[in-house]
Amino acid sequence: SMSGSTAAVWNHRRHEQKGTAMHCLKSATVVLSFLTLLSPMDTVVIAQDQEDPGAINARIRRLQQERVETLQRAADLAQAQYREGTIGFRVVLAARQDLLEARLDMAETREEKAEVLTSQLKLARESLAVAEARYRAARTTLLDVHQAKSALLRVEIRLLKVRAPERPKQSK
Repeated sequence: SMSGSTAAVWNHRRHEQKGTAMHCLKSATVVLSFLTLLSPMDTVVIAQDQEDPGAINARIRRLQQERVETLQRAADLAQAQYREGTIGFRVVLAARQDLLEARLDMAETREEKAEVLTSQLKLARESLAVAEARYRAARTTLLDVHQAKSALLRVEIRLLKVRAPERPKQSK
């Protein structure tokens, strides 16, 4: 026979598990409801776009441009908040990386990709200078400096790869 305290603990745990199970069930219901709401609309858009490849490409470009503009605002906000000391440098790096990927996604030629990476290189150099200045002023850690330098090196490497002449793929 269980002691009173053991039974109380067991009942408490069983109650917690029921609560967790109910929370998961509610979350799944919300997700399924959301997917059900989206499905008919998505089907209509896909059906319309299948008829006109030009419309698909135009829609993709509009969405890509909207994404770049949105991510640019996010990156600008992150940089301003970092300078004020309200967020960490990793948030700035993540925002910049998202923006870079979105801009590269829009770039169609090697020249356009090189242009995107060149502008990103300038920002990465500025970020490293800001991180170093904040470190010297004891307003951040050496980790931010290393992360900023790593981001700069990543962009430099990608730019060199884009600018390098294309080599024929070697078969093994």
